[in-house]
Amino acid sequence: VGFAELLHSYEIPDIRFVNPDTAEMWTGTGDTIIWQVLNPDDGNPLYYSLDYSIDGGEIWEEISNGLTNTSFYWDFSHLNDSTVCFFRLTGSSIDGTLTETIFSDRVTVHVISGIDDHENNRNTLVYPNPSKGIFYIDSKNIRNITVMNISGNFILQKNVQHSVPGRMEIIDLSGEKPGIYILKVSDDKTSTTTKLILQKP
Repeated sequence: VGFAELLHSYEIPDIRFVNPDTAEMWTGTGDTIIWQVLNPDDGNPLYYSLDYSIDGGEIWEEISNGLTNTSFYWDFSHLNDSTVCFFRLTGSSIDGTLTETIFSDRVTVHVISGIDDHENNRNTLVYPNPSKGIFYIDSKNIRNITVMNISGNFILQKNVQHSVPGRMEIIDLSGEKPGIYILKVSDDKTSTTTKLILQKP
């Protein structure tokens, strides 16, 4: 085992943002920031620190540090409406010798305060949730549907060519492992994320 470890080559982590992935607008009081490690190494677990800036990157405020998951729900209800944010993510090995820092595209947050998560997603109705595999999505003017696991890996991507009022979009996760998944529904201007809970059949 010791000999094998001597031959093991560690790499600087290669990280990218999954959400946000392009310049977009978030509406509500919070959203889930998701990232993905493109060269994962079980022998070199990473710790993450996450910051945000509202002045174009001059000053950074800490969101959280010491993270081991590749997603974090960020409550932005303390910000002013129409604030433009950028995110900075740093992934480091345990000993701090291998480090990578990445920056997100701009995100404009449209803050709607005084409402709960269910109301935040009032334009996107997902049911049943929890489900044993089949989820129905009733959303107005949707253009894209993306489902990711909590590690930020894409499970499903779907373009909706023509959104018809009252039409249901169907997501089938019956072939996936039980757990929590992230549903991202977007239109031409905004996006909404929702947690999907997949139960055992």
